[in-house]
Parts: sequence; C-alpha cells; structure tokens
Amino acid sequence: MQIELQSAFPKGSDAGSRAKSSIWSKPAKFNALMSQMEQGYADMLEGVEREDTALAKLGLKQVNGTCKGCHRQYRSAW
Repeated sequence: MQIELQSAFPKGSDAGSRAKSSIWSKPAKFNALMSQMEQGYADMLEGVEREDTALAKLGLKQVNGTCKGCHRQYRSAW
C-alpha cells in the first residue's frame, strides 16, 4: 500500500482553501512534513500487519504530531 499525501495539494488547488499560500509558494518544508506523515502511516500499517503494537503506536504518534504541527503552520483560521 502506497500513501501519497504529497499530491494532496497540487498547484491550483488553493481556490476556496483554508490552507495558507506558503503550501504552494514555499512547498519544501510542507512537503517534508507530508513525507514524515506518510512514514508514520507506513509504520502504523506495518505495525498492524505484523501485530506489533509498539510500532503501530509509534506510527500513530508520528502521524498525530505531524498533523498538529502542519495545521498550526499551514492552515488559516479564517
């Protein structure tokens, strides 16, 4: 299973979005955070498949932390 969060915000998808313009104008850091989130999902999935609770929890923790950080930096309140 491949997760492709990198393609979630293609150029031109900013119309009507609550995302800050820096996602499109300065995508390097945003894309790095999306990669971290993808890795967290991959770790979580692997943990579930291997019935490794510790790995699944670690992946979930990484996803959750990345999600919060990304929303703080890249989502407009208005």
